[in-house]
Amino acid sequence: MKKILPLLFSAALFSCQNSADEITGNSNLLTAIGRYENTPDGVKMYSAGGYFTFAFQGKNCELTVLNDGDFDHSFLDLIVDDDKPQKFRVGRGDTTFVITKKDDKLHHVMLCRDSETMMSFTQIKKVKADKISAWTPETSLKIEFIGNSITSGCDCDTSLVSQKDYQWGDWHRAYYAYGPQTARNLNAQYSLASVSGIGLIHSCCDNPFTMPQIYDNVKMRYDTIPYDFSFKPDLICCCLGQNDGIQDNETFISAYTAFVKMLKEKNPSAKNIVLLNSPMANDSLNTWLQEILPQVVDRLTKDGVTGVKNFELPHNKNAGGSMHPDILQHGEIAKELTEFLKKEVL
Repeated sequence: MKKILPLLFSAALFSCQNSADEITGNSNLLTAIGRYENTPDGVKMYSAGGYFTFAFQGKNCELTVLNDGDFDHSFLDLIVDDDKPQKFRVGRGDTTFVITKKDDKLHHVMLCRDSETMMSFTQIKKVKADKISAWTPETSLKIEFIGNSITSGCDCDTSLVSQKDYQWGDWHRAYYAYGPQTARNLNAQYSLASVSGIGLIHSCCDNPFTMPQIYDNVKMRYDTIPYDFSFKPDLICCCLGQNDGIQDNETFISAYTAFVKMLKEKNPSAKNIVLLNSPMANDSLNTWLQEILPQVVDRLTKDGVTGVKNFELPHNKNAGGSMHPDILQHGEIAKELTEFLKKEVL
């Protein structure tokens, strides 16, 4: 069933019936960044934080989005120019976003998928406006953030759905996770390779895979679609260990060393890789990660792998749902990571 969302950014009613331009989801005027599948009908975006961009000229625009898959709903953030992001819960099927502006200048649109990889997919089906053009943020820096539920923005926005109506995934808001916030601080493009419950050698929460097993996949779970590595990061930030828990030191160091070597092979453009501890770790897990991550870096250095550092994020950030960081704490994490990257990496 097609749904029309309330008017955005203006109180004026309008119709796009006479728009000069209309494009479908397979138009090259739509830019997609994230883990997605190309289909004849257009891009199916699966990854948390994956986003579409385009530009339109005029006062009016209609954007029709399809949500479908294993879950009956997901969450999106719609950002137009420098306006405050608008968050939406979209059910299964088509939803039309109605955008109005007071002037007919060129307007930039970003549609960000807040829900993560196993919660259905997001696909732009149609855009109607006076004039439509491609738009990619004017920045050359690209960052990939690898991780688990924290990196996915899981349970960071408890305002999305009331506690009594909550189902898993209802508090996801990847747009405000520490990775996208860090990227915006640095005026960088970003891509998230993240899934809840994932670990380096041990995953939790009925997740049958580990990150090295699914890193090459589009959906990063229950998936045979290979990722094409079209996003070519200059920098990778990797936040794993929360779901592993404290493990045998040598086993973990060896596995992390092998994974970083794989990242270097798959992403030759990535000159730097930063290993991060877990922001939601308790004191004992954080102490262990503090000891282990420098040893991983040392092992890689001895093996001739350059450009790898570790950085200690603040931990015990548990103000969100299920002891995850909330949006404010993701911002605090992003601030510290931004300062480190500016000083030590970029």
